[in-house]
Amino acid sequence: EEFLQKQFKDKHLQKEYILITTGRPPAKAGDIRTQIIRDPKNRHRFKAVIDTDQGKFARTIYHCIACYGNYSLIRVRLKTGRTHQIRVHMKYLGCPILGDSVYNKPDSQFPNATLMLHSKKLKIRLPGAKDFSTFITPTPNRFKKIEKLLKQKYPKVIK
Repeated sequence: EEFLQKQFKDKHLQKEYILITTGRPPAKAGDIRTQIIRDPKNRHRFKAVIDTDQGKFARTIYHCIACYGNYSLIRVRLKTGRTHQIRVHMKYLGCPILGDSVYNKPDSQFPNATLMLHSKKLKIRLPGAKDFSTFITPTPNRFKKIEKLLKQKYPKVIK
């Protein structure tokens, strides 16, 4: 984790994800800055907190692409790389990730959904290189299936 933190800090690494959440974020876009601590009630989870020096600083930039009913398609860029950072920050915003068995409850419409979090783009500047190398991955079929069902059932709303 220390190596990755140094890469983020030195701006040699950029990570972008897409996700489907239950609920809608409070704004179309935002910059989440919190400390992340281990959840005192459950050692397997982490928790976003503010107004403390405890834990580790975490920063996530989000942009809501579209909402379908009570679901949202969101793009996030990490500015730090903490354990469970995206999952914790989405729960903190009040829109946990669909299919997240740790930070969300089972969804009645998609009870068999797996974690709807996908690493879409990785940009890395290798040692000695001037430019970034960019790696883009295709959207998984499990994402496409749920997004198709959402589009059929709900009108698309751009926040």
